Amino acid sequence: AAGDAAGAERVLNGLKPPLTPGEDLERTRLLAEVALLRRDPARALALLQDPATTATPTVAETRARALFASSRVVEATRTMIVRERQLNDPDAISAGRRMLLAELRRAARGSADFTAPAGADATLTGWLDLGRALRSVERNPLRARAELVTFRAQHPGHPAVGDPLRELLRELAAQGDYPGKVALLLPLSRRTQTLGAAVRDGFLAAYYEHDAEARPRVRVYDGTTTDVASAYLAALTEGADFVVGPLTRDEVAAL
Repeated sequence: AAGDAAGAERVLNGLKPPLTPGEDLERTRLLAEVALLRRDPARALALLQDPATTATPTVAETRARALFASSRVVEATRTMIVRERQLNDPDAISAGRRMLLAELRRAARGSADFTAPAGADATLTGWLDLGRALRSVERNPLRARAELVTFRAQHPGHPAVGDPLRELLRELAAQGDYPGKVALLLPLSRRTQTLGAAVRDGFLAAYYEHDAEARPRVRVYDGTTTDVASAYLAALTEGADFVVGPLTRDEVAAL
């Protein structure tokens, strides 16, 4: 890939003028693509910093991907929203929305900030809210469907509430490979009982969003009624495939 990038860059830099404005813009875009191939989004953005580089949907998409690669989620999302306004073809619009969802999903695997800036419109705010919901897809599949259904209810008419979201929900349903038996090892008494109850209630709320046939069996263990190591061993002995908890640092260290 590095050799391909170097070769492409040589060819692009070797293009001789005169170039039309459109040809020069495409050359710049392709150089930015080479920079992304080299995992250098800063270079890509430096090439595309001129406002003219968002003048076409193709160039705007490259700039958005460079912004996502730089963890500038709000700017990237805004760029894709502006890009969509330049499109008339329904298939191109759908493809752009799928790309945006995929980039938000990638960002959700890390520590991306999905906070909407002051004055953000409903479209931008909705996409960023979806980014937060996508964290559950990446980190807690049992909560994922509930988060996405809640997003859909809170943002009726949003561009994401269509093919992109339907396809993601179908993907989650098709995976459906959850543990057969889940143990919740939580503090349900003493000083940390409020935290333990909140985690339990959140988990069960997501749990009951699933079809009964697809739900794993769940058993709750109070980690404060005995030592946490014994409760953990009991969960495994009784067939737990997956254990949620314990919650505190001291309890984790005791295992």
